[in-house]
Amino acid sequence: EPEPQQPVGEQSGLDIIKGMMKNMGFPVDNDTLRTGWFGLGMDSLDLVRMRNRVSGILGYELSTTLCLDHPNVASLANFLTQERRLQNQLAGDPSPGGATTRSWLKMAEKEIANVIEKLHKFYSLPQYASRLDEIRRQGGGRDIVRQKIEAVRNQVEGPLFVANKILAASPGTSDIKKARQDLEEWMDKHGNDHPRLRLRWNDVAELVSF
Repeated sequence: EPEPQQPVGEQSGLDIIKGMMKNMGFPVDNDTLRTGWFGLGMDSLDLVRMRNRVSGILGYELSTTLCLDHPNVASLANFLTQERRLQNQLAGDPSPGGATTRSWLKMAEKEIANVIEKLHKFYSLPQYASRLDEIRRQGGGRDIVRQKIEAVRNQVEGPLFVANKILAASPGTSDIKKARQDLEEWMDKHGNDHPRLRLRWNDVAELVSF
């Protein structure tokens, strides 16, 4: 009888990657955690499968060089652990039953400043800064770059807006986009009255520029 599987959300990054390796036919133990992928008998197609599975867990498309940047189980597991920790931090602790949508106009300057400061913090982290830089380097035309950067922004801003009760729980991409546009409109109308806030917002805009 198979052993009961622990939910992915409760497993460590290492347990998840080890489970993937076992399912793919390349089981590892503590002695082979730092053995290179090819040393474990994997090929390029296996690495693509691994990247796709990790992308599925995180909910966003990862770089095609993921398994080159993280050349063994230990390194990839550490990456996964860090990314999931960031997602948990972004999600915060929403109120039970979901948060109610509210307008930026009804928020105090201090509350808006707190959201903007968190945006600046997360977009400045190496995980996001390098991802945005890679999107810009890959190019493909302004519209393609904009769409890819917007996808990263949705990943960051959606949970943050929910945690701060700007959006209801489980928002769609159109909800996140509208909340973002509403913030931009608020800044256009009221930014001159809050120069320090506007300056910080400009810093955020620079981090996600395309």
